[in-house]
Amino acid sequence: MFSVAITQDEAFGYPGACPIWSPSTLTFLGTGENTTSQVWFTGFNGIIGEVFYPSVDKAATVDWQFLVGDAAKTWVDEEKQDTTSQVNLNNTRSLSWNITNKAKNGKYQIQKTIFTDPNRNTLIQQVTFTALRGTLDNFKLYTLYHPAIGNDGKSTTGYNTSYNGIGMLIAKNSTNGMASALASSLNFQKGMISSGFVGQSDGWQDLKGGKIDNRMDWTYKSATNGNIAQMAMFDLSPYANQKSVTFNLVLGFGNNETNAKKVGWW
Repeated sequence: MFSVAITQDEAFGYPGACPIWSPSTLTFLGTGENTTSQVWFTGFNGIIGEVFYPSVDKAATVDWQFLVGDAAKTWVDEEKQDTTSQVNLNNTRSLSWNITNKAKNGKYQIQKTIFTDPNRNTLIQQVTFTALRGTLDNFKLYTLYHPAIGNDGKSTTGYNTSYNGIGMLIAKNSTNGMASALASSLNFQKGMISSGFVGQSDGWQDLKGGKIDNRMDWTYKSATNGNIAQMAMFDLSPYANQKSVTFNLVLGFGNNETNAKKVGWW
């Protein structure tokens, strides 16, 4: 069955929690094989940590991970906490990485190849999500993205939109307009996309904080000029009887929203 949430406009809880950066203990890092792409990425605990754009001293994210739950809404896992990770270098020139994260509860596995597009300001995750028990119909899968555009975790504005028919999460620095655009080749479930303030109305708080009901109840259209996080639930219904699904999850960057959208595709 589909989840049902009531879409609302601006998220509550401005300006969000005091921003912090991801841990300095890293397990991987990478960038493009040439200077056309101005994106650098790091990772820890099997997930993407700080991503830098447009220079190596300008962080644009805090972290980016999956949340996984069961269709019966009895549990939700956080990828960086609830999986064991294997990390292997895939390409020494481009510093692309193969990551395998297996659930500690033994129910699912997430495999990712992470790299930057050498010709665009785009970070790409080629993902295979596998049900180790049951089929995809037994799971809910979410992407949770914590931007900090322009090296500033206190002044990010996020909103939900579409571009060429594709659902997108846009985050921009409220001062200089620098932006990111997150999209997926696996459709987001209609209406199940949200931007919120960290520690108050973000997706993690929705699924795992406060009154825990293990379901996505909040679908806020925007969160303005604060410490924000963005979440979307994937539509697994076309693959309900399968054991796995493979897709591309992309994060494009630009000096404004328009340019970020133009490169936020797979």
